[in-house]
Amino acid sequence: FGACILFVVIFYAITFGCNIALAQPLLPEDVTISEIFEAGPGLPVGKIQSVWGSVIVIHADMTCGYQAKIGLPLFEGDTIIALGNGSTGCKLSDGSAIRLAPNSKLTIIRSAHYSKRKSSIASVSLPMGKAFFKIAKWDDFEPREFKVTTDAVVARAKHADFMLWVAEEINEIVVVEGADLEITSVEDPEQMILLSKLQRAVIDRGMLPSTVEMMPAEDAKLLAGEFFQVP
Repeated sequence: FGACILFVVIFYAITFGCNIALAQPLLPEDVTISEIFEAGPGLPVGKIQSVWGSVIVIHADMTCGYQAKIGLPLFEGDTIIALGNGSTGCKLSDGSAIRLAPNSKLTIIRSAHYSKRKSSIASVSLPMGKAFFKIAKWDDFEPREFKVTTDAVVARAKHADFMLWVAEEINEIVVVEGADLEITSVEDPEQMILLSKLQRAVIDRGMLPSTVEMMPAEDAKLLAGEFFQVP
């Protein structure tokens, strides 16, 4: 129990209290920041809901970035970068919410939600940093999938609240609420584990853990609450 409390305290301190040494720069050197926003290709697939500090949104062409603001529309191919102590929250067209922690980068690969067809598929990548995902529940939709890809794992779920932390050597995942989260290895898709509510896994590069850890409910709720409060 004490170890879980220590994990939550350390995670919060790292996430909101200080910068992390990064293996690669968050913001590409050749990207220019423009004060005049231009829409990305296609229709919007989400929007920015909250911003603290410096957060940049870059369209798929990766040539021009924009300072994130509340209400800013998001498009497929957009990359959201939380610089320094900046952080942001966004919502996709399927109703799923994402909170991006400081020193983190996330790309919206696909977001296709069709109410009349009762189908909803979303895919994002998290190459570095930390994010909390609250995946919207659509029980009668088929297909229904929300996928998060890192450099080591692919996480899939129809409905779950979970945290994903991509560090230099490991990926860490904690499921707070919802259905099972399917985790497969990028290097070997045949490797697969299921994480259920209140379970935590620490994953080394190239391999999945043979066991997962349980986390006390209060610690999991504390973790989720700290992620969504104002830094």
